[in-house]
Amino acid sequence: MLISRLLRRQPVTRNFAQLDTQGNCVSLWVLENTPDSGRWVQVSEFNPLWLGQPLPKHASVSSGNAPSVLQPLLSNPQALLAPAALSTSA
Repeated sequence: MLISRLLRRQPVTRNFAQLDTQGNCVSLWVLENTPDSGRWVQVSEFNPLWLGQPLPKHASVSSGNAPSVLQPLLSNPQALLAPAALSTSA
């Protein structure tokens, strides 16, 4: 039973803030999928202090500033090569 619990895939959850028409945070949710309707923004953390307030600039997660495991590899593809393969001297 313990092994099956360890091997079971845990759902990936993300933090979302629902915004009103003025851009104020009206609710915070931790969800597996982006909500289909309403003004939802993925945020970096679950912070109840944002309720009733405009979101701080650093709170919103967009595709441009979302942390990515692949980002270092995309910016430096030679990092994938072994050090010996990069060496030109024999």
